[in-house]
Amino acid sequence: MNDFYSIVLEGMDEAIYRDIAAALEATVKDIKPVNKTSQTSFNDAEMVRLLQTADAYGKSTIYCTFEFAATMIPDAAWASDQMKQERWNNGYFSTYKGHNVIILPQSFEDETNAKKVIDPSKAYIIPTGAEKPIKVAFEGAQQVKDFENRDWSTEIQTYQKVGVASYLVNPGICVYENTSLTKNNG
Repeated sequence: MNDFYSIVLEGMDEAIYRDIAAALEATVKDIKPVNKTSQTSFNDAEMVRLLQTADAYGKSTIYCTFEFAATMIPDAAWASDQMKQERWNNGYFSTYKGHNVIILPQSFEDETNAKKVIDPSKAYIIPTGAEKPIKVAFEGAQQVKDFENRDWSTEIQTYQKVGVASYLVNPGICVYENTSLTKNNG
């Protein structure tokens, strides 16, 4: 029975994760034009510009999917053998010009694997220690009930009061969009 509970609770986490992804996507629309860029591929100079903007409000961190991180290749002029080895081992740079790169876990909207949950075209550059753009609030404990039906099947119900909201209170948050990456898989 514990396996069933684990699957149900994992589904609850997935539902919250989808709400966070939607709220993050909605927040991008309210960011000042100077704090975002849209490019057809990765452009090192534009990323540096956004990092400098975000760093004015505190050392920034880059949040993106693995797919986006794999495209973040700096100008070849300063790529060392150590950097090439790190990219070979990880598939991306864990730090980009002194800024941590945090990989957002990707998933698919359903079992067809046709559409991704997180838009891989966007990287969010958020000053460290600053107000985070997404807030998640839980009220009360998560409740789980199971019922045995007349046909001996088991029905599991769960309830958790959750709220997800977006706040754009930090003027240093920046967004880089690489339009060559899409939510569609394939």
